[in-house]
Amino acid sequence: MYKVVIADDNNLIREALKKTIPWSRLDCVVAAEAEDGIEEKEAILKYRPDIILTDIKMPGMDGLEVTEYLKNRKIETKVILITGYNDFQYAQKAVKLGVFDLVLKPIQDGELIKILERAIGEIKKEKKLRIFQEQLVEENIHYKERIEDADRVMRVQALKDLAQGHRAEGQRYEDILGCADKRCIYVAGRLRTLDEECGKKALERIVEVISRRSWECICIEQRSGREIELLFLPDKQDSASMIDIRMKNRLRELAGIVEKECGTSVCFSVSSLSEGLGNLKEMRDQALDILEENFFSAREQVLFCRYYNTAAAGEGDAAFKDIENFHRIIAHGESEDIDREVEKLLEKLEQITCGNEFRIKCFLSEICITMYRKYYLGRLPGNERKKNINDILSEINKLEDMGQTRKYLLELARRLQRTSREEKEYENPIAGEAVVYIRERYSDTELSLTSAAEALNVNSSYLSRLLKKETGMNFIDILTSVRLEKAKQLLEDGSKATVVGGMVGYKDYSYFYQVFKKVEGVSPTEYKKKAR
Repeated sequence: MYKVVIADDNNLIREALKKTIPWSRLDCVVAAEAEDGIEEKEAILKYRPDIILTDIKMPGMDGLEVTEYLKNRKIETKVILITGYNDFQYAQKAVKLGVFDLVLKPIQDGELIKILERAIGEIKKEKKLRIFQEQLVEENIHYKERIEDADRVMRVQALKDLAQGHRAEGQRYEDILGCADKRCIYVAGRLRTLDEECGKKALERIVEVISRRSWECICIEQRSGREIELLFLPDKQDSASMIDIRMKNRLRELAGIVEKECGTSVCFSVSSLSEGLGNLKEMRDQALDILEENFFSAREQVLFCRYYNTAAAGEGDAAFKDIENFHRIIAHGESEDIDREVEKLLEKLEQITCGNEFRIKCFLSEICITMYRKYYLGRLPGNERKKNINDILSEINKLEDMGQTRKYLLELARRLQRTSREEKEYENPIAGEAVVYIRERYSDTELSLTSAAEALNVNSSYLSRLLKKETGMNFIDILTSVRLEKAKQLLEDGSKATVVGGMVGYKDYSYFYQVFKKVEGVSPTEYKKKAR
């Protein structure tokens, strides 16, 4: 409903106006009334009426002063002045102030109703016009946004064409891009994660940060949920050293945000600086080659191409000559020897593969599978062998950098060394194989004497007697010993006592609690506290 304020110093007139005018039929409501100009002003500010019925002459502020106040404050409302015959000079001023209409005293209800109907009609028209204008503005904004989006897509596609060597129409690209004379740096980035969801989030965050910064940078392409290509357009006034500093700072900032918010790291390679777009394909190839060949082994977040050389991979024979020596160390050496040999082997791999991730993983897979076959896989049934080889390939494929590779190879070598030594401790090699089998599968809740015997292709009764003879312990005692040994390690590392049981092969925590306390003399929680 339309709000109305009635202002007149004559109470009888105010009451008459409230009662004789069919406000509801006009879709109006009297929001307030005032007996002087001050009250009227307060009511206007409080209710923001659509229509004001006000006498010209009133104490405090007269109707014209109120109207002038409304005009100066740009308060949109329809003012209808109530005036007498002798107030004609005031009426002239009212017209200049934009008063909607005047009503002469004595007030005729029919005449006032017609004026009110016209005022309401005007308000409706103005509202429709305002809505129409707002729609036009909004549509214009959307149209401009669509044009800008289309222009942006065209620019990015043109840059992508140039970068991939698909130039076909000469100068047309520079016309579209409007940056023919600008300096360019091509940047390729790759995330150290295979998690698609994490990668997508990280790439979106990189693009978002770039769009919010005042950097001249265009995102050319995102691929496979972990790779991104960017084109930076440095200021012509900046020196080469200043550009290097800014590029390093900006890319390190992006890497820091990705690590903090997405829980993964990113490596960027930066091409050499180029004047104009003529060498865009060469710049892209340069950045991608350096990233491909150094990503896996690089310890830096930002790789500047001028500090790296792309080279063909060397022959792998040299690395495999060291594998036999590596086997001897596993069989006869100490832990320190293994650490040293792993470092030597990985250093050799980096040299012969030029740091290329795919080639490193191929060599590493061959090394690890060879070691497993020599020390372990040959003793397992065919289906188990296949499973273990697939596990190795899957684990190696998930490695994200040389740090993880070093850790993986060390753990594998130490585990195989332990296997080799344990087998030598027993006269009958089957006993050693059984102990190794238990150590490898202690976390399996279904591990039993029967399943171990089947895996080793022997009778369960024979295996039970053999273990007792060779170790002085039965199968359950050996399994319990291994599980509790692992449980204590986990508790010392800070794992929760309530979950450790499940991690070492116990389905039921209460049973794990009983076994642990019986053997160790304290509960898992008490052991954890003492270990600290």
